[in-house]
Amino acid sequence: MTEVLPDPYLYLHDPEEYLSSVRSKFPSIQIEPKVSLGLGVMEFKKPKRMRKELDKEPTRFGASWFGGQPFENGREWPRSSDGTLLTHIAQVDLGYESMNVGDPGFIPTGLPNEGIIQFFHDTQNMGEPEDVEDLLNPPWAIRYFVPENDEVETFAFMESSGDAILSIPLMPLDIDGFMNLKDQFSVDFRSEEEADLYADFVELTEFEIYNRLLRFEARLPDHRPEHPDFIPDERISRMSGWSACEIREEYNGQLATLLPLTDASDEHVLLFEINPRTFPTPGWFHERPVQVWIRRTDLDARNFDHVWCLIRPDA
Repeated sequence: MTEVLPDPYLYLHDPEEYLSSVRSKFPSIQIEPKVSLGLGVMEFKKPKRMRKELDKEPTRFGASWFGGQPFENGREWPRSSDGTLLTHIAQVDLGYESMNVGDPGFIPTGLPNEGIIQFFHDTQNMGEPEDVEDLLNPPWAIRYFVPENDEVETFAFMESSGDAILSIPLMPLDIDGFMNLKDQFSVDFRSEEEADLYADFVELTEFEIYNRLLRFEARLPDHRPEHPDFIPDERISRMSGWSACEIREEYNGQLATLLPLTDASDEHVLLFEINPRTFPTPGWFHERPVQVWIRRTDLDARNFDHVWCLIRPDA
């Protein structure tokens, strides 16, 4: 399996060559990969990725992090329907990340290639429909804005009046672009052997990606996926792409009801999937992955006011 697996990062530089290699291994399966942005956590004292110099543009540290306080976005700190201030979960500097990842890896995400996106959530709410009292004012919020200038050091932080819950201290976000495949639960196979081979393929591909993304933060693994003693790590957080969680009809049904599609060409897109179990600070958030879903039509229109969050206690 290792010998025929192409380097996942080849997808960012030559998508057609990568797809050709994948299709030759699984000719009967529609397994078009999607590009996600892998959101890892790194120590503040040693930021790993800096803004690349393009032409004569000065290098700077990007404005992407988990927890802490977000930048001022021109709107009030979001609240739930009962007036509770939401917790800031993540902020991603899309302009910075799109430059680092490059067009081949970033354009397929469908995300804006400029601006800053922020995710807030009421960490006490599990996101079940019966727990969301006001569908027009749910216990989460996405904020997106394009700064007037690129001088991050001049940006002001949002003021939360002191009563917002800070989930964790500001932790810089280590982001990279990678491709991910549909998991074996969403693919039709001709045989059990083909399904097993594809499951191995997905696991090994993601292993190589995660190993590369976390190479500065985690010890080198003792075993690869094909080793009998291999124990997979927790899935890192991501933007876009496919979820690492198993497809479940009850969750798809919630999305169809609570975030109805506009027409047959529309679809639900994974905007964020945050896995708190990968953080060095235990006990924050829900301890289970949270997914943020948006309609393709809203993403294309850069309308981030209508999203739906799902907490995945089964993952």
